[in-house]
Amino acid sequence: MTELWTGHGQIAIILLALAIAVGLIVLALWVGLPFGVFGTKPLLRELVAAHRETNRKLEEIRRLIADLGPRPPPP
Repeated sequence: MTELWTGHGQIAIILLALAIAVGLIVLALWVGLPFGVFGTKPLLRELVAAHRETNRKLEEIRRLIADLGPRPPPP
């Protein structure tokens, strides 16, 4: 086992660590690149618009409930 940490074994371990690091970077780019290419910005705009519409409707419901006045306590 000690031969791994001397001479050529140490170089091999360093090269292996570098190869793994480069592989992880390439993997991250491989996964992330399609999102950039196909453009998620329009999809995010749709989601934000839907979110705002939902919030508007919830605020309207809250106002309607508030207009009903206080509720009697449950039995």
